[in-house]
This record gives sequence, C-alpha cells and structure tokens, in this order.
Amino acid sequence: MTSKTKREDILKAAATILGRDGFKGLSIQKLAKEAKMAAGTVYLYFKDKDSVITEVRLWLTKQVADIIQKDVLPNQSLYERYVTMCHNIWSIGGSQLGLLQTQIQYESLPSPLSIEIRNLEKKLFDRLLGVFEEGRQSGELKNLPDSVLYSLSLESCVALTRKHFQKIEPIDSKTYQLAIQASWEAITTK
Repeated sequence: MTSKTKREDILKAAATILGRDGFKGLSIQKLAKEAKMAAGTVYLYFKDKDSVITEVRLWLTKQVADIIQKDVLPNQSLYERYVTMCHNIWSIGGSQLGLLQTQIQYESLPSPLSIEIRNLEKKLFDRLLGVFEEGRQSGELKNLPDSVLYSLSLESCVALTRKHFQKIEPIDSKTYQLAIQASWEAITTK
C-alpha cells in the first residue's frame, strides 16, 4: 500500500478486510498482513482491534460524507441539494462499492456507540443535516427527526444503489430518477 502514513495504510487495510470479510474476519494479524507490516507496527498506532474498528468507522464515514455532500451548495434549492446527494450516492456504487458496503456494515452494528462518536459522525454530514433543518424551518419538509427524514429519503437511495451495483436488483436511470422523486415526496409537506 502506498499512502501518506502507516496509520492510513492500516485504516485502508482494515476497511478492505471489513468490506470483504466482515467484522468477524478482522484480526490484528490479518490486518498486519493486509497492510504489509508487522503486527507490532499495528499496535504502535492502535491499542486493539476495537480501537481500529472505531477509527475506521469515523474514517469511512468522513469519506462517505465528503462524497455524498460534494457539490452541494447553499445557493441551491433544497430539492437541488437533495438530488445532488442522491446522484452522489449512485456514484459511490459505481466507483467505490466496497466503501458503501463497509459503511452499511458499520451502520448495522448492534453495539451502542458512544455519544461522542455519534456526534462526530453527525458533524461530518453538516450539509445534509442543514437541508433537513432548513426544510423543517421553512415548512417544506415534514417536522420529523433527522434520522427519520434520512430513513425515508437518502437511505432508500443507498439501498437501491447497493442492490443495483451488487447485481441483486438492477435498475435503470429512469427508475432511479423516479425513486429520487418518490423519496423526496416522502419527506416534503407539499
């Protein structure tokens, strides 16, 4: 692996293993092998497997947030920002499906996350949460919590993208556009 730091090499290797083998497939020994370094080197950067998993979660969440919110501008209408995010989700499926799969695995973890980790993750999605807040304030979006608005809207785009690119349920561009519109209508008041 060639990256800026050994820490980043370890994070990339962990994301690869988690995407391929899931959480049970991750061990410090496998991680060291994937990162092409000694297990002792991994321990210089992370105290244990759990600390690797926590940091990879934040690292992946930042990557996903950056991609999803790319080109989302405050001067766009709420709908234009929403559509941009939906198209950005589709682009992850086309170019970085492993990233999306690993992020989905993290979201389905049964163990509770600390409030600190959840708050850090929320800050990474500031433009998305800004759309929700602005929409509630203007009355354009239903007065529902962020998590509910996300579940009714962008989460459906994530699911459709994953299924399409994993060849579980392929859809065409027109169908995806209709799904974007339907998911927008699910959260709007008009």
